[in-house]
Amino acid sequence: MVILRDKIRFYEGQKLLDSLAETWDFFFSDVLPTLQAIFYPVQGKEPSVRQLALLHFRNTITLSVKLEDALARAHARVPPAIVQMLLVLQVGTRPGSGRWCLRPGPQRQRRGGPGSTRVTDGMLSGGTWGGE
Repeated sequence: MVILRDKIRFYEGQKLLDSLAETWDFFFSDVLPTLQAIFYPVQGKEPSVRQLALLHFRNTITLSVKLEDALARAHARVPPAIVQMLLVLQVGTRPGSGRWCLRPGPQRQRRGGPGSTRVTDGMLSGGTWGGE
């Protein structure tokens, strides 16, 4: 994860969004399935390998870059992979139910012109793992 983070760490603005989208695509389509396949024989209870890998991606990469600033730019073009990443990393349920959750911070929305994607960045503005 640190290697993936270091590739995009110093980017800002649109370059950060594009690079992070590429990194997410690689992680989600190549790294995550490989980890799940390798650790399939030793699966235990919650949290799963998938959940741990996604949590580590969120903590190591997403929360360590200036993503909120890049999304807040007026003319930012948000790649579909970034929208997918935010949705995958934000959705969950409460601990104790056998699943993981992200308690979002204050919700902010970015709205663009026609056909643009609305992004909420609650996970980026102070969200924590755990119940209320």
